[in-house]
Amino acid sequence: MTKLRHVLSAFTLACCILVACGGRTGGTGEPDSGGTAASDAGDASPLDAGSCVHIDVSAFDTSCVNDADCLSVYAGVLCAGYNCICAAGGAINANDEARYQALVSSVPAGSGPHCNCPFLGRASCLQGRCVFCVAYPDPQNPDPPGCGDGG
Repeated sequence: MTKLRHVLSAFTLACCILVACGGRTGGTGEPDSGGTAASDAGDASPLDAGSCVHIDVSAFDTSCVNDADCLSVYAGVLCAGYNCICAAGGAINANDEARYQALVSSVPAGSGPHCNCPFLGRASCLQGRCVFCVAYPDPQNPDPPGCGDGG
């Protein structure tokens, strides 16, 4: 049963990421913005001209004193036309939420249908740093030490 939960959570996360970025990856640009411009040089569709950002949580404030200081966020490449963006893979200080939202808002969303995000994990404050603890840790990609059961 536990193995099935791991497979299902990995599948769900992969689907959210693929839907969120349209399968495109890559990146170069401005690290102090919290993200970088990204495009797929192999696809010349109109959506690629500066329509992707790489959301890098290390460019945001991740300091914390307790769990309430932390906010779960999507981390990775986000491209125009996304219909789903689930808080997964990253955690930042809640005081940096406006800057994170401004970065996400710079990428035009798709027309839908929009998804309902499953519980993928939670933000936690571990050793003074916000980290994302997954709901069902994968032995090949474990949580940071201190996440406990991950959920």
